[in-house]
Amino acid sequence: MIQGTRRGVMLGGAAALAAGSRAFAAEETAVYAGGPILTMDDAQPRAQAVAVRGGRILAVGGRDEVLARAGRGARLVDLGGRALLPGFVDPHGHVSFVGLQAVSANLLPAPDGEGNSIPDLQRIVRAWREANQPSVERYGLIIGFGYDDSQLREQRHPTRKDLDEISSDAPVLFIHQSGHLGVANSKALEAAGVNAGTPDPQGGVFRREPDGKTPNGVMEEHAFMAVMGKLDLDANLKMIAEGVKLYTSYGYTTCQDGKSSSGGVKALQLAASKGMLSADVVAYPDVLTATEI
Repeated sequence: MIQGTRRGVMLGGAAALAAGSRAFAAEETAVYAGGPILTMDDAQPRAQAVAVRGGRILAVGGRDEVLARAGRGARLVDLGGRALLPGFVDPHGHVSFVGLQAVSANLLPAPDGEGNSIPDLQRIVRAWREANQPSVERYGLIIGFGYDDSQLREQRHPTRKDLDEISSDAPVLFIHQSGHLGVANSKALEAAGVNAGTPDPQGGVFRREPDGKTPNGVMEEHAFMAVMGKLDLDANLKMIAEGVKLYTSYGYTTCQDGKSSSGGVKALQLAASKGMLSADVVAYPDVLTATEI
């Protein structure tokens, strides 16, 4: 397990955790009260208050009892009617990929976004580019995450030609909601050296235009991964931190990074050592490729 700065705190509840997150950064004692507290303990399913000190639960029970255990000087965090419950544990995820989603244009269809048609996707990414020019320059890529061809009005994947309408001079990449497919514009394919003579990689497919040769921009599995390129270390660390931040905003206190590469595990370890992780991260190295750990 690669742990973040909280060192095992299992309190969650997005709004409540955000309200009192400063308590986790020091050895002070904080008492949470003023909202439903669900313990998930059959012997005591509900409580009036919880005290936390040094990243660990000190007491759970009635408000007066917990305040007495907390001692003088404890900081009272008013939940304001919001629920507090044990933190969620992610059973299957990829922190770095969630980080990529966090720093990308939201292409999800309704109700989680507005990506309901290909013109919608183009509009969203154009607006995102205008609002996030520093990110575009930092990553060298205009990127959107979460489109779903099965929920688009056109009932198809966008193609490189659709993405070329967004930009013909900068790489543009759309990532499918599944994370297993993507679409690149002509510039992104060119930057990756992909053309009509490029064979499909093992475990991947470049979909082709009717001539059977020219890539149409849609890429599956390893073909998609090859075109995504590699980020420098600072950008990778920021992406990891943004991914963990997105997890914690929904009440997760333990995240997962499945099928981690050797470099991915080392980046997670470095992020943890720098105090960049606001939740615990469990990494599962790829048994076939991550052999240097």
